Amino acid sequence: WVTTECEEPDFIKNANLLGWDRLLFATDYPHNDPGGTNRFKDVNLLQVLLASNTITQQQYDQLTHKNYLFLKDRN
Repeated sequence: WVTTECEEPDFIKNANLLGWDRLLFATDYPHNDPGGTNRFKDVNLLQVLLASNTITQQQYDQLTHKNYLFLKDRN
């Protein structure tokens, strides 16, 4: 399981390598670094990636909530 920020340059490549079923959405909020200040942009970027068919609905759902729910239900 890995947390990821989707604004990273190799996000798609790494997500495909690691497996979308092992990713959790993350930001560095409340830290004042690019990850923290981009927290809302990350959500928007995911929506853009979905709308442009760069990622599938299943990948979007896994990253935004389904993987979390899977882990939560295991405990």
